[in-house]
Amino acid sequence: MVRLRSGGGGGEGASAAGRARSPAAWRCVALVFAALVAGSAAASAVDLAPSADHVLELQSSGGELAWPELPPACAAPPRCTLLLEVELVSGRARPRVVIAAAGSGFEQQFAPRTRGRRYVDLGPLHDLTPGSRVQLSARGGRIAAPRRLLVFEDPDLDGRRVLVLAPHPDDAEIAAFGLYAGTDSDVVTVTAGDAGGFNYRVLFADPQEHYRIKGRIRTWDSITVPRLGGVTPERARNLGFYDATLARMWRQRPEPVAPPIAALDDPSEFRRLNVAARLRDEALQPTWQGLVADLVAELRAVRPDVVVAPHPLLDAHSDHAFTTVALLEALEALASHAAPERGDGPKAGERAEESLSSPLLLLYTNHMVGAEPWPYGEREARVGPPPLDAVEGLDPAWLGRIHSRPLDEPTRAMKILALEMMHDLRPLDLQDRKSAPEEWREALRATTRALRRERPSYSYLRRAPRPNELYFVLDAEQAQRAVDEFLRRFEARQGAR
Repeated sequence: MVRLRSGGGGGEGASAAGRARSPAAWRCVALVFAALVAGSAAASAVDLAPSADHVLELQSSGGELAWPELPPACAAPPRCTLLLEVELVSGRARPRVVIAAAGSGFEQQFAPRTRGRRYVDLGPLHDLTPGSRVQLSARGGRIAAPRRLLVFEDPDLDGRRVLVLAPHPDDAEIAAFGLYAGTDSDVVTVTAGDAGGFNYRVLFADPQEHYRIKGRIRTWDSITVPRLGGVTPERARNLGFYDATLARMWRQRPEPVAPPIAALDDPSEFRRLNVAARLRDEALQPTWQGLVADLVAELRAVRPDVVVAPHPLLDAHSDHAFTTVALLEALEALASHAAPERGDGPKAGERAEESLSSPLLLLYTNHMVGAEPWPYGEREARVGPPPLDAVEGLDPAWLGRIHSRPLDEPTRAMKILALEMMHDLRPLDLQDRKSAPEEWREALRATTRALRRERPSYSYLRRAPRPNELYFVLDAEQAQRAVDEFLRRFEARQGAR
């Protein structure tokens, strides 16, 4: 074993160690503790090597490895994703693996009490000369000398049409701003985001009115903010479904659902905020069948080669998982020619109807199961695969291949601005504490106290604008198997209640 420096996790990791944990954080701790009890064999169960295009054996000793010659496919765009496989063990601090080569360096941070196989993204070393020495060190744990470099040939997105699916306003920016800013993309958000925190209670004391206004604000965010990435409001659409209702729509299909809190005179109020006329002028059908029909219409209108969506087994939010369940139903309907006729049909020269059912899928997670603070570390740290052993019985076949997409500095800067523009990712600040009525000042003090109780490690302004964005690449058949497994587990949990 190579013993690594143990000077603590540093920065955000060290300062957060003593704070009170949220329920999500406690679930993460419990999962990691279970892995420790089960032993390193269980914690090391998820092996990504079988899905890699190339597995390169490495020569390493004393915390140093010799850089190998990469396959010819990595020499030109779209290049390759490079994951260094390591065995990592840490204590209460968050371990940081630090890589240095050719006069520069970078790092990747992991969860406290990590034990087992992990992967370090080595994208910055892509152009390193074979035989160059790479220094490997860390703080807060110890690692075995790495022996394998997994190489995944990246999908070529140049000139391909992309459909980014976001369950809520801001999910597209968190997971895929860099991707949609660099490709020919449409961004479609499923819900209005009319649930969650009571953000604007100092302005709207009535919860029903508050969540109606919140839904309108977040819907507008989802339509307008993508313009920072070059996506016009006509190509950034919100279907107007209600936040936190997708699992309920699926369970009680074909019955409609109502908004969880907001009082709406018109059930289509959020949907009618679209700039795109075909959504603005068509009434919302708040049913599972209505959602699938809307996604069929989007697939027919966009005719994507690539669809970006949440991974149903890795993302803990039910709206996220069921967005992809509905997507796969829409693809199946197109494949069986049973899709309801809505929206735009094919145009001359575009792909045939049957080919719409088999786009490449790039899946993401914004709420990693058992590890909500992931990605760990500060904004400059790279994103590698999440702690996959947090998902019990995870078959690597459900993950597909890995795609790490680099972001240049101008794109990262615009991503930070896009996140900051999303109202739900920042607290309301009236900036008039001295002149505000006493009840407003007390409400603001209560908000401040609540924010202090919340661990800063959950901030998407820390988690999202990284040097790279990470995706799991699957075809429709692989994704269907992942969806089937998610639904099996979901129904088992429902039956156990």
